[in-house]
Amino acid sequence: MDVALTGLDGIEATRRIRALPGQAGHVPVIGISGRSESGDEAAARAAGMNYYFTKPVGPGKLAQALAALSG
Repeated sequence: MDVALTGLDGIEATRRIRALPGQAGHVPVIGISGRSESGDEAAARAAGMNYYFTKPVGPGKLAQALAALSG
């Protein structure tokens, strides 16, 4: 999930996903952002993101998160 989307940002999109009923509300969300200001990760986690990475994100780090979420 791109955190800094125009209009509906990734934080709000994640909140809306988490509000969905059933399994849809439990889909894993990995946030990716170019922003690294203090509090950005905390806001993403509070919205329900499973992971929050700042760019650039290496393939190994992303693979670890995907493996943890699928296992």
